[in-house]
Amino acid sequence: QLSTCDLNMSRAGLALWVAAVVLLRTPSAHAATHAATRAHAPHLSTPTADAQSRPHSTQSQDQEVRFPHTWDTLPVFWFSANESALEGPTGQALIAKYPIAILAWQTDVKGSPAWRHSEAKMTTQVAELAVSAPNTSVLAYIQGQLVEPWYDSQWKLMPPPCGNDTAGTYAGYFLMDNHTGVNKPAEWPGPNPACKWMWNYDHGQADVRDYFLNEVVLPIADIPNLFGVWFDSTDFLPCTGMGPYTMPGFNNMTINPRDPAARERLFNGTVQWKKAVATALNARGQIPIYSSLNHWNHSGCPYPEAVVAAELSGLAHGRFYEGWRATCDDIANAQAEAEAGVATFVNNIGPLTTYKVASFLVGAGNQSFFASAMGWTDPGTTWHPLFYDQPLGEPLSPAVVSGTLWSRKFEHVTVTLDCADPTAEIATISGWPVPPSPPPSPPPPPPSPPPPPPP
Repeated sequence: QLSTCDLNMSRAGLALWVAAVVLLRTPSAHAATHAATRAHAPHLSTPTADAQSRPHSTQSQDQEVRFPHTWDTLPVFWFSANESALEGPTGQALIAKYPIAILAWQTDVKGSPAWRHSEAKMTTQVAELAVSAPNTSVLAYIQGQLVEPWYDSQWKLMPPPCGNDTAGTYAGYFLMDNHTGVNKPAEWPGPNPACKWMWNYDHGQADVRDYFLNEVVLPIADIPNLFGVWFDSTDFLPCTGMGPYTMPGFNNMTINPRDPAARERLFNGTVQWKKAVATALNARGQIPIYSSLNHWNHSGCPYPEAVVAAELSGLAHGRFYEGWRATCDDIANAQAEAEAGVATFVNNIGPLTTYKVASFLVGAGNQSFFASAMGWTDPGTTWHPLFYDQPLGEPLSPAVVSGTLWSRKFEHVTVTLDCADPTAEIATISGWPVPPSPPPSPPPPPPSPPPPPPP
């Protein structure tokens, strides 16, 4: 857990770190900044000997670990899965067009045997992509908060029918819920019809974090040709009050305890495993990406993202935006991450528009990436030539901001937008073709004729 001393060190390190970074810094400046700040970051945890001894599997250790990035065209990534089988030739050909691909949890999850052995299925998928998409850096999915028992390493943690822990060996690894008067593991609704619930890790415990790193994360990271690991829902619970959750299916799940001290303990434990994971993966030439709800300078989390980034200073890692809203606050947040050297992954869910692309570009750095999909499974992710095939070029300057108006010049285009109301979609990317307007909604069907009168 972060002590007052730790937090003072964090803030001192953060002040030095923020002063040292600049937008679009070169890799050498990036490395120098990391070296300068490494000594100022408190050491929250250290990977076990097992984690440190495993061989790295991709980039050489004498190179800075970075995602492949170019400004020639819009820097994009693929995020999806075929839930009924591994990606076939058509899917693999699409993935080969992207520099980065993230295999979601649904990868072959309904294929035989259904809801089992995800590590083996992802291993096969990555091996096939190494041949069919050799220039694509592939990452695999792990849930950061929940046990997903279709992974063999997590099948061990839950009792039947969701696992094989008949002795209750790992019963103490989970957050508890007693809002009904019965103290039991907090139950998150699961997608497997045969296993209704998923349980929530208590990452405030060191033994839970050690198991998560060594038994869940590293077996996935051991997959040959894997570039990194993508983590879902890393800070959802401590950043949303830990309940009660009234969404359909959650049955008012309420973590107990959920007072400020409990939230801080869980949040700090999450930061500790993130740091341990990034340390272990970077040593192997791999990079983690963390899906997060946090914000740079303000937050519903116990501490803002700037403090977390200071704790991870010197470690290559990414932040993922699920369902990019493109508000003024989101744009400024992604820009702050890019300026700090955090790899930023913006995932638009829904129709792709000029405004959504523009909102990404005005704050993008040289480790920022964009995706657009209609969901997490095929065919949700498609190639958009009107945006993805157009020349972009290096940014000529940081964004110019005046109130809600943003503008930025690139070698081949100028991007402008007004983020006051993202739904108004006020944006231009001069120099690119203007996408066609979406077709108008069809008129409603005529009313049914009245029934004939009775005889």
